[in-house]
Amino acid sequence: QPLNSSSEAGFSLLELMIVVAIVGVAVMLALPDMLRSSAQSRLKQQAQELRTNMSMARMSAVNRNTTVTVSMAIVGGVVEASFGGVLPVQRMHPEIKSFGGPTQIRFNSYGMLAGVATNQTITLTNSQGVTQAVQVTPGGKVRWCQTSTCT
Repeated sequence: QPLNSSSEAGFSLLELMIVVAIVGVAVMLALPDMLRSSAQSRLKQQAQELRTNMSMARMSAVNRNTTVTVSMAIVGGVVEASFGGVLPVQRMHPEIKSFGGPTQIRFNSYGMLAGVATNQTITLTNSQGVTQAVQVTPGGKVRWCQTSTCT
C-alpha cells in the first residue's frame, strides 16, 4: 500500500521545537551546579598539589641538609607558593582568590618545622567562598583537609 502524506512517520517542526526547549531548560537548571562542582574540584586539586609540593620541599630540606622555606603570596592577583628554589613556583588557578595562615613555613634539615611548636595551617579560598586547607605539624607531617580547620 503506498504511503500518503497523512500516514508518514516522523516529527513535526513543533514537536522538535518543544524537545529543544525542554533540553534548553534542563541545561540551564543544571549549569550552576556543574560550575560549582567544577570550581570545588579545582580548589581540591590546587590544595592537594600544594600539599604534595610542601612534602617535596620537606624532603628536599632533609636531603640537602638545609632549611627550605615555603612562601605564600598574592602576585598580580594570583595566589602563589614558592618552595625555596627547590621546586618551581606553584601558581594557583585564578579562581583561587585568597589564602590564609602563615606566609612562610620553614622546614629544617630534620624535616621538622623550624622555630614553630604548633600546627601551621594554610587555607585556600575560591571565588565562591569555599575553603580547603593544608596543615603542617611541628614534626613536619603535611596533610590536606577538606575544610578550613584540620582536626
